[in-house]
Amino acid sequence: MFFSVSKLILLIIALSADAFTAGFAYGADKVKIPLLSSVIVAALSDLLLVSSLILGNLFKAYIPPSVTSLLSFSILFVLALVKIFDSSLKKKIKEANCDDVEVLSPAEALSLGFALSADSAAAGIGAASLEFSLPLTAVLTFLIGMIAICGGGFLGRLLASKLEFNFAVVGGFLLLFLAFSKLI
Repeated sequence: MFFSVSKLILLIIALSADAFTAGFAYGADKVKIPLLSSVIVAALSDLLLVSSLILGNLFKAYIPPSVTSLLSFSILFVLALVKIFDSSLKKKIKEANCDDVEVLSPAEALSLGFALSADSAAAGIGAASLEFSLPLTAVLTFLIGMIAICGGGFLGRLLASKLEFNFAVVGGFLLLFLAFSKLI
């Protein structure tokens, strides 16, 4: 049970790296992220991850376990590589915040949330063979997502121009670890 919970937390942290990076980028640009906008970004990631875990579990009943493990590995592995080499996050951020450059509006948070949560859907299907408690998954995904977006914004404002580091790469390596754990 502990191993499954630790894998769940690792998955959620990996998927929240983009939210942290987005929050950091907004904070570094001195853009305020209101609580409602943070809730929207975190809730979208939560909804997509839980929904894809449910879908993945439905399909796993019809697919042999060896194929499921290989499919899960493949999805997580490709997603990890994309996250490691992805440089389009800043482009997504600039496209999302087009109205008031000093505040991330709820409408802008909705488009940012969808852009940042696409990997949650793919990873949820890929991780579906792990036995996760859906209520625990929903709560942890939302809480970690909120911490990521708010913490990233705070840290971005704090370090404004002193540090440039792509935290999405960290999420990619966490997903890569998760992918290889599917083969064990």
